[in-house]
Amino acid sequence: MKGLFQLAALILCVQIVYAQKSTHPDATNCDEKGYCWGDKREEGKVKFAVYSDNYNFGDYAWKDAEPALDWLITNIPYLTKSIYINGYKIYDFLEKNAESEEKKIEYQDKLLSLLDKRITYFGEEKKVSHRKGVKAYPYLIKRGKENYDSLFELYKKIFELNGKNTSRGNITYLMAMVKTQYSRKKIDEDIFLGYLDKAGSIIEQKMAEADGKEKAKLATTLEQVEGMIPIELLQCNMIEERMGKKLLEEPENYDLAKKVLKYLVIGKCYDSPIFLTAAEAVFEKEPTASMASIIAKKYIASKDYDIALEWYDKGIDIAGEDNEKKGEFYFEKAQIYSMKGRLSDARSAAIKSAEVNKENTSKAYILVGDLYMSSGNVCSDANPLKYRAIYLAAYDAYARAGASSKMNNAKAQFPSMEEIFTAGKQIGDPIEVGCWIGGKTELRKRP
Repeated sequence: MKGLFQLAALILCVQIVYAQKSTHPDATNCDEKGYCWGDKREEGKVKFAVYSDNYNFGDYAWKDAEPALDWLITNIPYLTKSIYINGYKIYDFLEKNAESEEKKIEYQDKLLSLLDKRITYFGEEKKVSHRKGVKAYPYLIKRGKENYDSLFELYKKIFELNGKNTSRGNITYLMAMVKTQYSRKKIDEDIFLGYLDKAGSIIEQKMAEADGKEKAKLATTLEQVEGMIPIELLQCNMIEERMGKKLLEEPENYDLAKKVLKYLVIGKCYDSPIFLTAAEAVFEKEPTASMASIIAKKYIASKDYDIALEWYDKGIDIAGEDNEKKGEFYFEKAQIYSMKGRLSDARSAAIKSAEVNKENTSKAYILVGDLYMSSGNVCSDANPLKYRAIYLAAYDAYARAGASSKMNNAKAQFPSMEEIFTAGKQIGDPIEVGCWIGGKTELRKRP
């Protein structure tokens, strides 16, 4: 008995959903179930029975349901929302299985018209227009330019109504139409860039909240959208002219800086004089290790090494537990110290790079070995054993890196047997490494 009550409740629930009463003023002569028949109650009930029976039989009978469905939508469009919900499925199925291009277009037009009428008689414009957007672009874009204006207006409306909830597909269609209208000179570059900013911002917001496959799909959508920017809008001098001057006047304007930086990156304008201004403004509000690295490399390019070192330190602080990123920053610091001749600091940074991330061990100790090998002029000594001890240390560093060819280069600079004998030493004796290198190693002879 309990099961029967549950079944009855379920049937009642279905009736409520599928017999939602239209609030349109034409919706008259409504029965107790919410069906509004207007002045066509008797004929309408016959058509509704034919349509609903064939719909319930399954998609193999949907072609037979279509004439009755067409009649209902044409003559009693306010009857019930279910004819629109089920009608969408019917027209979509028939369109996909149409036997000719003419029939395919006919079903496409019927489906789009059905969605418009659903909005007229049952509202829900936000949701239904979004659904229409999924179909309108693929259906109409190939039919010619007479559809461009209406498509643009449709996706504008969808975007205005749905905002952040606009689907990936409809954002892509919107920007495709924005680009089309820009190329037709129907909108100017400011409007184009305005839509680009809004679309990009929404995609980035969605990416921040997504994960896994959805995040990857959103990244692809963002790439597609940014790929629609006309080449003339990506000229570095145009970006500098249109937005650079304002940024220089308002260097702390985060929103402007983020916009400028995005366009500079898309346009590959890394050498632009406003690149650093934009990047540093973005970092100030939204600090990331990757941005610190970009800024540091810009200062390296201009040979402002001390400032670059400061930015790598900021990157290390922000990287937190990301040892791969931190290890890379320490290694890049080591390279800068080497260029500046701060050999001891370069070694310390290289070793720290290997400590933080073992994957850096080889390149870190190759750098240490190179530092030792290049210290011949710095570490000159009248005592040949003390002088050549630096090459023994270089060999040790290369051995730790597994760099066999460099080990052979270092070995060629080992002390000769004569030099070892003259100093009263033997192979295998411990020997101190002087100069800035320090430490001890084992005495070996040149091959």
